[in-house]
Amino acid sequence: MIAMTMATANIQLQAIVSTDYDFDFNEDINNAYNLVTALRLDEARNALHQLKQTQPNNLAPIFIEDYIDFLCLMLSEDKALLRNYQINFNNRLALIDKNCFKHSPYYLFIKSEMTMHRAAVDFRFGNNILAFTAALKAYKLLETNRTLFPDFVPNLKNLGLMQIIVGSMPPSFKGGFSFFTGISGSVVIGSQDVKRVMNEKSRQSYIFAFEAKVLYSFIQLYINDEPDEAWALLRQTKVNYHAQPLLAFIHAGASYRSKRNDECIRLLTENNYGTDYYPITISNLILGRAKLNRMDKDANIFLERFLKQYKGTTFRKEAHLLLHWYYTLFPDQKKREQHYQAVFSDGNTNADSDNAAMQELKANHVNSQVFLRARLLYDGGYSQRALTELILAKSGIKNNPSLLLEYNYRYARILQQMNNIQDAIRLYRQVITTGRSRSEYFACNAALQIAVIYEKTNQPANSEFYYNECLRINPATYKNSLHGKAKAGLLRLKQK
Repeated sequence: MIAMTMATANIQLQAIVSTDYDFDFNEDINNAYNLVTALRLDEARNALHQLKQTQPNNLAPIFIEDYIDFLCLMLSEDKALLRNYQINFNNRLALIDKNCFKHSPYYLFIKSEMTMHRAAVDFRFGNNILAFTAALKAYKLLETNRTLFPDFVPNLKNLGLMQIIVGSMPPSFKGGFSFFTGISGSVVIGSQDVKRVMNEKSRQSYIFAFEAKVLYSFIQLYINDEPDEAWALLRQTKVNYHAQPLLAFIHAGASYRSKRNDECIRLLTENNYGTDYYPITISNLILGRAKLNRMDKDANIFLERFLKQYKGTTFRKEAHLLLHWYYTLFPDQKKREQHYQAVFSDGNTNADSDNAAMQELKANHVNSQVFLRARLLYDGGYSQRALTELILAKSGIKNNPSLLLEYNYRYARILQQMNNIQDAIRLYRQVITTGRSRSEYFACNAALQIAVIYEKTNQPANSEFYYNECLRINPATYKNSLHGKAKAGLLRLKQK
């Protein structure tokens, strides 16, 4: 059905002819966009079809149609949709080039937005060289547009994003990349640019201000490691989640990352969205993980539903790892082994979580059911329950260095979560001393957490020391993620 709709859009594109086209993001266009973000995509397509008839010189419907195709591919990873998207993408760009008023600030800006969509789609489907090429092209278009229209605020959204991406790269790679692309890279400057677009109030910037707000929350979640700030930002948005499944999903993700596990589960279960809404199959993965954190016996239902319904190959290793853990805690040896093997055979490693899932099993970091329960309960924010699990296990680990290392690490994480900072730092230091030469990630993250604590308590010299200490430790798993956070921390310190 979706493929047919995309093909119909392709035919409609060919029928549009005029002389002075431009992009007018008026109230009707914003209303159609709201239908898209509500995932009422059939209604949105019908509204856009009508707008093409009533506003024949307005190219904004073409951009919103591209946004629909982009969302469908990112949410479903359905290869059956990819070919039509690629055809429509080229036709839409050709239409803009042929008809759009070239002195409009939207001409190069919209081309850049669509090209950035293409880069994200290519990356999701594992076409990394094509994704890099498209992202660089999008950046160059924006740089030209900023030169021509320096006061056009929406330019800053993706310019800021590219600064953040490059600013988060390892130094060994960043230098050559910056030289080749001309992008200096700064998480701090990029975040400021995105935030400026987020606060833009004009009608013509409505769509891009909303996207910047979502993007900024993602930056706080995944780059700046500030999940509470991301959660608070999304909470400020006045949204009826009963009619907004996409925003409910995004908010649930922030709740999960900020250890508001019960809220995450509530947001993903309290609304039964019907067939009028495009499905978010990946929500089953998040829900299954959150339920596993809470030790819910039905967590496996949602994880298995994700594996059955999701059409892509990303996140499958993560789901199998979670089911391997589930059948470790709720014992079923046959299924436990099946999902262990599937981590290595099913899906891809394009996403960090999938690569980490495979490395996790290779490194065999799950030492016992007790530590696994403590780890998951901690991830859900259930500090007291996690602490109880650890205390019960202490007597059996004193003569085992590996178990003692993990015990101290898990205990320190829980103490930090409970705001017992001094005792947490003391244990973290023990973990660094005893674990820095081991393959586990515990010492590396211990150094990172001490650095974060010192940064938040305005002790920059101590913070800098431990961010560098994190970079000196090379674990077998999560190294890129942990080192990336340490580098971002060092950059923040330089800006203060």
